Amino acid sequence: MDRLDNLVVEHLADRLFNPERLSAILVTAATQRAEKAAEVDRLSACRGRRGR
Repeated sequence: MDRLDNLVVEHLADRLFNPERLSAILVTAATQRAEKAAEVDRLSACRGRRGR
């Protein structure tokens, strides 16, 4: 059973931690964070103008 467990874990690790896949995930996350930050900045600017 240990052998089967090791084979399954190795297979999953190879697929999940593939450099191209990880790169795509990180690029997506960075893009989403940048978009969220831009939205927060836009909302802050609108609130700043409204308070004047």
